[in-house]
Amino acid sequence: MIECLRAGETVNPKKDYQFFETPDELAIRVVEATGDVRGRRVLEPSAGRGKLADLAKAAGAEVVTVEAWDLNAKVLRDKGYVVHEGDFLSLTPADLGLFDAIVANPPFTRNADIRHVEHMLTFLKPGGVLSVITSAHWDIANHAHAKRFKQWIANAGVTVEEVPAGTFKESGTSVPTRHLIYVNNKAAIAA
Repeated sequence: MIECLRAGETVNPKKDYQFFETPDELAIRVVEATGDVRGRRVLEPSAGRGKLADLAKAAGAEVVTVEAWDLNAKVLRDKGYVVHEGDFLSLTPADLGLFDAIVANPPFTRNADIRHVEHMLTFLKPGGVLSVITSAHWDIANHAHAKRFKQWIANAGVTVEEVPAGTFKESGTSVPTRHLIYVNNKAAIAA
């Protein structure tokens, strides 16, 4: 980081790690959308400082977190979580197991949200619930990846809720977002 600053480069780890914390009211909605998590296994990938994990844990879930930014990983460890520190996309169900519910607010840049959602599906038990915040970009984009994602949403019966404009303003972004809720019925995204 010091070398970057000396070279005159801009250093913004919050932006680099796409850390835009989920606002309280939306975080509650994301976790509540998974139903009763008491005694259930819940994953928060790209957990940030654990806003969603904290709510799931308070509701009685056994929570597993993944976080790439070492600063946030330390916060999670200080809260008592076992943290899988690194890129969620590099992990497999063999590394973490399967989950009854997944709650997430993943990175959005360059379709990262789509890639994360697709990867999250591999960790979801049959009957499990995925409740995730995404950008709205896939909803308006016409590239092949977005089209395939929209088709999966339609085929899998995913509930799509528009998140009110400005919801993430306090977190430092004005990116339009969606809340997706999916119950695993084994519908796969076509390759």
